[in-house]
Amino acid sequence: MEVPGMSLFRGAGSIHINNSTQDRLDEQEELEDQKRRNEELKHKLDNAFDDLVDDDDASSVNSSANFTMNVTHPDSAQGDNPNTEDFKTHKPPGYTESVNHLKDGTRGETPKSQVHCETPKSHNSPYTQTNEPLKYMYNAYGAGDGQNNIYHHQYPGHLNGLNFNAHQEMMNHEQLKLMYEMRVKECQQLAEQLENLHSHSDAEIEGLRARLVTACSDRDRAELSLQQAQHLLASSKHNIVSLEQQITSLNERLAESEQEKEQLKLELRSASVGLQDAQQKLQNIQVTRNYDKDALFRELQDSHREEVDRLHSDLLKFKNRLEEKEKEIKILEQRCLEKDRTKEELLIEKGAKINRLASELEAAQNRLVSGESAKLKERVSQLTSERNMAKDQVKELGYGRDATEQVIHQRVDMTAALRHSKPQKSRQCVAGFLGKNMISNGSKLELTAHELVLCRNKLSQAQKQFEEFRTALTQIIQETLPDQAYLGEASSPSKLSTLKEILNRSKQQVQKIANLQEEVLKRDKKLEIFRNQESELRSKLEEQKSIEMQLNSKVALLQNKLELLGNDSDAELLINYKQRNSQLEQQLKELRAEHKVVELKYAELELQHEKLRAERTSHASLVQEANADLLRELERISSHLKETLKECAELKTLYLDVCSARDAISRELQDAKSKLALMQREKTSITSQEKELSEKLDKEKQQVAKLTAELTNEREGLERANKRISELQKEFTDKQKDFTDRLNKYIEGTIK
Repeated sequence: MEVPGMSLFRGAGSIHINNSTQDRLDEQEELEDQKRRNEELKHKLDNAFDDLVDDDDASSVNSSANFTMNVTHPDSAQGDNPNTEDFKTHKPPGYTESVNHLKDGTRGETPKSQVHCETPKSHNSPYTQTNEPLKYMYNAYGAGDGQNNIYHHQYPGHLNGLNFNAHQEMMNHEQLKLMYEMRVKECQQLAEQLENLHSHSDAEIEGLRARLVTACSDRDRAELSLQQAQHLLASSKHNIVSLEQQITSLNERLAESEQEKEQLKLELRSASVGLQDAQQKLQNIQVTRNYDKDALFRELQDSHREEVDRLHSDLLKFKNRLEEKEKEIKILEQRCLEKDRTKEELLIEKGAKINRLASELEAAQNRLVSGESAKLKERVSQLTSERNMAKDQVKELGYGRDATEQVIHQRVDMTAALRHSKPQKSRQCVAGFLGKNMISNGSKLELTAHELVLCRNKLSQAQKQFEEFRTALTQIIQETLPDQAYLGEASSPSKLSTLKEILNRSKQQVQKIANLQEEVLKRDKKLEIFRNQESELRSKLEEQKSIEMQLNSKVALLQNKLELLGNDSDAELLINYKQRNSQLEQQLKELRAEHKVVELKYAELELQHEKLRAERTSHASLVQEANADLLRELERISSHLKETLKECAELKTLYLDVCSARDAISRELQDAKSKLALMQREKTSITSQEKELSEKLDKEKQQVAKLTAELTNEREGLERANKRISELQKEFTDKQKDFTDRLNKYIEGTIK
């Protein structure tokens, strides 16, 4: 750092200022001695130069009278001083506080002793000629400052020559003094700047230290937050491990459920194999049967086929249901694996679907409860009324049969009174044939009544199943929709799945009811067939009655003929009767053969009917058992599905908690990373600032070193100047002594 101005002490040493009190005391004593000597010389030299009249001397005295010595230049008294070469070379003298004291002392004296005059030769009085050397004598260090603007005459060997050199020395000394003061000011400014720099650097260092302390505290906080984040990571990992274990357990449960499902499939396969065997047996039986049987057997066979087809369709439906359940299980597994939730629009649509489905369920329930049950009840009441009517008809037929038997017995008893026993036997055969026909007709009516009872039992069972299904539906609806709280609201996928299952079950029940209705229709058809058969039997009974009437009429005719022909010969009657008897025997044989054939056919039909009934009952029991097993399995699967849904919901909640914890931990880690990045940035900025400050301090140190070097040089220059001043003072004192000696000699010479 360089300050504008001239430096006169380049290459000098450090400034050394003499501040010792002993030197000051010595200087003050010297000044007092000089004052005392000057006063003595003043008293001695009063009126000492009255005899000097010479113009040259007067001019020299006048020229010297206008010259005032500068106190600060002790070498101004001699003109031929060899030290004037130093002033010509303009070497800077030193300056100390002793000189300041001398200057202060001389300033107090110069106004009293100094006489300033612009015209040197205007004063011709002897006082003026003698006062100038006395003034010079009073001033121990030279003339006053009044001679700065006076032209000096340089005469060799005279005081004016000395005065010229003193003037130059005075000018040089003034310049040196000004430059020294400027240099002192520069030094003071530099010292102030150094102090300011030191204070500023100290303040910056303290601020940087404070920032370092805060940075260290922030770093410690960041480390603590990192440790906490690590602990949280460890805990989250532990939670994740536990969740994975739970997932593995759930996977094991799913594997077990799949195994159970495979077992159910195997059971279904075995059941299907059994059904196929039964179908093959039925096919074999159907192949072995004759195709020329009655319409009833064909109708029974067709009904059996229809039942088998229905059972096969039911099995296919159950298989489809199982496949649907498997698909639903897969869908549920996929839903468990899914992470995203459905949006609000989907929820609103699902709520609307739930409302629609609930309304459909209510409508279906109302229909099932009101319409179909009423129809079934009406149908059952009709069937019961028809059964009662059939029973009444059977009773009437029985009464009619008893009446006919009584009539026949009466007729037989009446004919027994006839002549021979053969016609009695024929009549008994006819009565037995008629009785057997009546008994066969009664057995058929009993079969129809028995079938009506079975239909009624089946209808009651169907009603019971319907009521059970209805109660189950109501319970499930109450469980899934308690107090209809979820109507019009957005539901979860699990509730929708349960509602779908309920709808599927209700649809299945509706299908079952439809199947039952179909069975009822089939039974109605069978009842119509039986009614037709009853009508045919009634027609046959009427025909038999008509035959009996004809026989009675024939008997009456025969009696009449017998009465009319009582007078005929017995031979002709016997011949006619034998012919007629032979014809009747042939007819009886034919009728017996036909009767035997009919009985065989009827026995075969009864056996087939019993077999079909046994197969139907076994098949119905199997179907009921299969339905019960399926219902149990469905209930178990539904409970298992509910448990799995609950576990899935818990897993979802746990997964969401883990995700939230993971997100929080990731956010904390990101915050910690950002804080660490900020800390690192602050550290880098602090290090860069430290580097800059270190560079600035190095530069300032270099500048301070330069300034200290300059100050040392200036001190050395000041020491040299002080030495030079001391030497000049010594020379000045020596010259002053010589001058005083010469002056004394001169005064003595002039006095003498």
